[in-house]
Amino acid sequence: KISMESYSSKNKISIEMLCHDCINRSKLRGAWLTIAECLPERSVESVYRHGIRLMHKFKRGPWSDVEIEMLEELVETYGPNWK
Repeated sequence: KISMESYSSKNKISIEMLCHDCINRSKLRGAWLTIAECLPERSVESVYRHGIRLMHKFKRGPWSDVEIEMLEELVETYGPNWK
C-alpha cells in the first residue's frame, strides 16, 4: 500500500487511476513494475493483483433488492452464460 501511495504521489496520479489502468494505459505504462520493485520477492502480477484487491472500491456485502432485480432482468435478457 505504501509503495502504491508513494508512486501515486510522485507521479501525481490517484490510486483510483492505478486501479483503472485500462482507461489511462499510456500514462501508467510501467507503473506496476515500478511499484513491484519495492517487493523483489513478489512478481509484478502478484503485486498488481494484491494492489487492485486492496485499493479498488469494490462493493462488498449482501446484494440489495435493486441489484438482485437488475441481475434477474439481465439473466432473463442474456441468459445464464456470461462469457
